[in-house]
Amino acid sequence: MASQHEKRLLVIRPERLIDGLGGPPREGSSVVLQGNRILWAGPEERLRDPGGPLGGHSPEAAPEAL
Repeated sequence: MASQHEKRLLVIRPERLIDGLGGPPREGSSVVLQGNRILWAGPEERLRDPGGPLGGHSPEAAPEAL
């Protein structure tokens, strides 16, 4: 059974995101972590999409809502 820590989502908004594949740094990106795994990384504007990693919730929403 997953612990409460493993269920919680953490949203990081770096100033620049480097993909490690040789592409240019991307600005305006977010990274969503769940436990010790990267769940999603991509453009900030897709973060709140209903089909996105937060299911339409705001990153500032209470963890219980996520």
